[in-house]
Amino acid sequence: FQICSDLSLEKIVNFPNPMRDVTRFTYYLLNKSPAQVKIKIYTVSGRLIRTIRDAAGDVGYNETFWDGTDEFGDPIANGVYFYRIIAEDNGKKIERVEKLAKIQ
Repeated sequence: FQICSDLSLEKIVNFPNPMRDVTRFTYYLLNKSPAQVKIKIYTVSGRLIRTIRDAAGDVGYNETFWDGTDEFGDPIANGVYFYRIIAEDNGKKIERVEKLAKIQ
């Protein structure tokens, strides 16, 4: 258990990675209170394909499920993608970028 006065995201992982059809984003939010968290998934060319609003934002361990679909509900194609986790609280904002792969 750790309390941090500055907003921070730690130990960011998605599993399984590579994914087949679904994945879970896991991360630790270090802060003195819960934060607003969203996850944006991009293609390698930078096109935004999905935004997960209201992702888990409790202090400590968090896990958010993604069904592997784009904004239209279509399954994403095989390949490499980037995801950006954005946490905001009291005017502070922090972002981290990680990558994931989809294989069939």
